[in-house]
Amino acid sequence: MGVRVCARCRWWRPHFHYPTVGYCAKRGILTVDSDSCPEWEPLRVKPGRLYWCLDCRRRVSWEEAVEFLKRGYRLYESAYVDPDVREEIVGASE
Repeated sequence: MGVRVCARCRWWRPHFHYPTVGYCAKRGILTVDSDSCPEWEPLRVKPGRLYWCLDCRRRVSWEEAVEFLKRGYRLYESAYVDPDVREEIVGASE
């Protein structure tokens, strides 16, 4: 079945800039990729949806997602963009 860690869960959204950290959409908390919990579920690709490919760093169609999963790519329902990311931008602090 595979390892039941956050990085392999359908609820996990990897951080756009720091992919070892992510947001659990089920529990509403930030976690690291090696964490695990009882809410774990595998990702199931559904027709008509878009997915985030962490390895490609782009959105992919559900058709691409099916093939990418077979190749072992890391796919998620979306990526997590920290709402406070503006604080990490050099120009924002000036």
